[in-house]
Amino acid sequence: MFRALGHDRYTAFCLAWVAATAVGVPEEYDWALGQCAEAAELAHEVGEPPLVAQVLNAEGELARVHDGDERAGWAYHAALAAARAGDERGLQSVCLSNLSYLASHRRAYDEAYRLAHEALGIAGQLGFRMVVAWCLSEVAMAEVGAGRPEPAARLGGTPDAVLELLGTECSPGDVHEHD
Repeated sequence: MFRALGHDRYTAFCLAWVAATAVGVPEEYDWALGQCAEAAELAHEVGEPPLVAQVLNAEGELARVHDGDERAGWAYHAALAAARAGDERGLQSVCLSNLSYLASHRRAYDEAYRLAHEALGIAGQLGFRMVVAWCLSEVAMAEVGAGRPEPAARLGGTPDAVLELLGTECSPGDVHEHD
């Protein structure tokens, strides 16, 4: 519908988020990456950095689950740069949290801790409780990896408690990492 009406902004957004529904569905991965590529091209043409950030973050999510950390890292870094260019602090917190997760995968726990705390600060200022919950998980993961189990243990149930308070649960594509 948006494409037929010439609304590239909405077309890009919808393409990216429909593609993100392929997280956890390996047989749709190639299709989803094609959707993300088209969405990124349109987003760049529209020229709105927050839109570019949203589209690239969706690509990062797909890559993280299906393709590995290298491609996800590229997408998250590019999304963070776009979010900063557009002064979109909410997206900055999401991208920083995602980069923290990848840093923990690389066993770069000090970097993961720093990124998670930066994301947590932004999300807390904005009142983004769902992102706060995820950031707390990232902080706990960095603490465990760095050999500091006591702070991690104190944080252990906090993200789940926040999600329960919000009346929601972890995104299906994130359950494995969250657990």
